[in-house]
Amino acid sequence: MVIGKKYKYYINLILAMAKKDYLINSKYPLSTVMSLFDVLISYLLISLTAFFIGKSFGHHSSFSASMNAFLLSGLIIYQFFDVAMNGLVYGVIVEKNLGTLNRNFASPAPKVLLLSGIVVYSFILALIRIAILLIAAKLLFGVVFFVSWQAFIFGGIIALCVMIISSGYGFMGAGITVSTEDPALYLFLMQRPFVIFTGVFYSIMVLPMFLKLISYMIPITYGIDLFRHLTLEHATFIPWKLEVLIISLSVVFFPIIGILAFKKIEKSFLKKGTLNMFE
Repeated sequence: MVIGKKYKYYINLILAMAKKDYLINSKYPLSTVMSLFDVLISYLLISLTAFFIGKSFGHHSSFSASMNAFLLSGLIIYQFFDVAMNGLVYGVIVEKNLGTLNRNFASPAPKVLLLSGIVVYSFILALIRIAILLIAAKLLFGVVFFVSWQAFIFGGIIALCVMIISSGYGFMGAGITVSTEDPALYLFLMQRPFVIFTGVFYSIMVLPMFLKLISYMIPITYGIDLFRHLTLEHATFIPWKLEVLIISLSVVFFPIIGILAFKKIEKSFLKKGTLNMFE
């Protein structure tokens, strides 16, 4: 019974933080609505740019439906990647700007759950963005993304795994942001390099070998590759069963590593009494 109450408290805490994030964003409805179309604008810009560059050089079929679907898959998986990594980091920034980060760190509530609550709201927005993307791709370019319901289900599972793995990096990034009061270091070390090395917008097979070695060390790379294999029937660059094994292990270990790193930074602040730096 005590354990049940404890988990109910945790769930209520996560939902309360999600509601708080919703209420904050509801004050700026236009900004929220525009954010839903950010990824669509990126999709159109990349698609049209590739098409018209090809036209400029006389290539009439420079951006085929398969290439469009490949780009679409990267933008979809990036939403799950973005929710966990950037959501956790910018959650710290939002709390700092509101003046509540100090209070949250001083409270007895698990800080990991406080940050996780922020991700819940971002996850809902990400699902709406993905729906807008899929509808636009079908109406504007005739691209049908998921080849079957099985692809939809298993592709969704892999996308959720990518989000869980990314949360490990997100907690590390949140810890870095707490310690530096600035997300710039996180952006330099994690977010931007990950977009380059994980194959979000292109296959890592086109990278030079020394860059491929970096890609192979990032488990999200295998999640993106397997997502394309399931949704577009693309061949994987290593056996798909091995990719499943890597992803399964990473889903367990990377969030734990990220949470432990975040807690270590949290303890150092509590021990040094430096929480007032966020006032």
